[in-house]
Amino acid sequence: MKCLSCGNEIPNVSTVCPFCGTAIESVQNGNSSEQGSSPQMESLEQTQVLEPTQNESLETTMVLDQVVLDTSSAVEKSEEGLAEEPALENPQIPAEEEPILYQTPTEATTFPEDLVIDANPLNQPDLGNGEKIANVAPPPMVQKKSKKNLFILIGIVIFIALMGVAFFLYTTLFKSATKRVDAIVDGVFKLANNSQRYEGKASGNVTFKTDIIVDKDSFKGTLEGKYAYDFKQKLVDLSVTLAEANYNDTSFIGTDPLKVQAYLYDKKAYILFPNFYENYIYDTIDNYDELFDSIFKEDVQYQVILNGMKNALKSGINAMTMKQTVEEKTIGSKTERVNVVSIVLNEANQKRFTNAFFNQLKNNAKFLEEYAKSSNQTVDEIKEDLDEAKEKIKYTNTNSQIEIYTSTFGTAFKGLKWFEGRESIELYPEGKNCIVDGNFEEANIHLLLTNSLKNTKTEKIQNLKIEFEVNTLKESHTIKGTVEMEDKADREPKVEKVNTKNSVEASHIPEADQQRILNNIMEYGNFKSLFGSLIVPGQSFPQVTIPENEIGL
Repeated sequence: MKCLSCGNEIPNVSTVCPFCGTAIESVQNGNSSEQGSSPQMESLEQTQVLEPTQNESLETTMVLDQVVLDTSSAVEKSEEGLAEEPALENPQIPAEEEPILYQTPTEATTFPEDLVIDANPLNQPDLGNGEKIANVAPPPMVQKKSKKNLFILIGIVIFIALMGVAFFLYTTLFKSATKRVDAIVDGVFKLANNSQRYEGKASGNVTFKTDIIVDKDSFKGTLEGKYAYDFKQKLVDLSVTLAEANYNDTSFIGTDPLKVQAYLYDKKAYILFPNFYENYIYDTIDNYDELFDSIFKEDVQYQVILNGMKNALKSGINAMTMKQTVEEKTIGSKTERVNVVSIVLNEANQKRFTNAFFNQLKNNAKFLEEYAKSSNQTVDEIKEDLDEAKEKIKYTNTNSQIEIYTSTFGTAFKGLKWFEGRESIELYPEGKNCIVDGNFEEANIHLLLTNSLKNTKTEKIQNLKIEFEVNTLKESHTIKGTVEMEDKADREPKVEKVNTKNSVEASHIPEADQQRILNNIMEYGNFKSLFGSLIVPGQSFPQVTIPENEIGL
């Protein structure tokens, strides 16, 4: 049909012209030139439908349906009334030819899946035949989501986080005693490995210094050494120099430091006292090769043996019954909150430790294989030795206890304490130092240990210092002092053979040389005051004997 205002063709079902926006009359005559209608029809023709707004289109469509139904009812009543009244003059629209205002479709209208519908009739999509959709209800308004769901989600996240923290605390505070013990044992073995690597070849210089005071008496000494060894060649060269030996400010060495050299090679042990005799004195050592084989074998993995011992120690400790708590503890002079692993060393725990320790060694195939090679035994023989050693252990009925202190979170070592009754010994770190405090019935002991490692391009330097003080309780003596050790190991070991061409066998030293050696000893420094009562001039030089399997220097 056409719009009466603009004359454009519009869909028959439209109530508003999509071109000019004019409301379309509910009933249009087929020919505008025709005249005359009943009063009821004129009233009906003047009925118009208002343009729907965006939010009211759905309600408007429903109202239109109702209006059409009501109009149909009115038309029916009008037809009944007209049947009784006289016929009108010049009737224009027979009742049977009245235009249909609205007809309910028998099938639902289908639209393309990608069709986008706008509530504004001017913006309706084209159906493809020049017509557009009209009176389409707008999509339902999207309601705002309730904040209640957001609060529930936040609550769930917080709950999960709290559960995670609780689980972490539970595992770290109450389920990690084994991890704490293992960390401490690993630290001890790591320190030992760094301090002394088990190598078959090395060389370097070492220095020992002591400064000890016993009540009012004092002693100071300095010992310097030079070492070189190659176990593959079965060679050891060690030179020692006593550079200082003072007792109450009295020196016991002469103008030249006291020197001694020991040399092992070719199944012989050589010794040289350059201050007293110019030649090496030697003796043959029985079972020389076996002695070196027991110390080092090239095909043995000694790290496997050390790891086997470490794992056995862990197994033994972890097999014992433990109690773990978090407490305030005074460690040294500092009070802090720490994790405490308590182990009572009663007979039951002693047996648990022993069984776990030896069983771990017996079940460690790699350990048994490497230890068998190092000791020239079979694996079965080693197992028998382990069983015998286990059977010989005697257990004691004691109430002594060990407490291991670590950080509340993690495994940082804070201290170790053994105590039984009033006796105790405590070990704890203080900065880079380690302190040992012991309280016993006989004496109180205090030790301060400092250890440091340093690497250069040519040397690996280790410094160890021990400061100690011992107070005896019954006799009221005080012993205190310092012991220092410095080891400078060559990164490239230098091991050389020694010229022993003029060496003399110990049992064949001429008597004149023996007498000369004794005289030189008596005249050296203040040694006469030490050996005067033991050695008499003219006495023959004591025979040097070397027990079997021992160097005896």
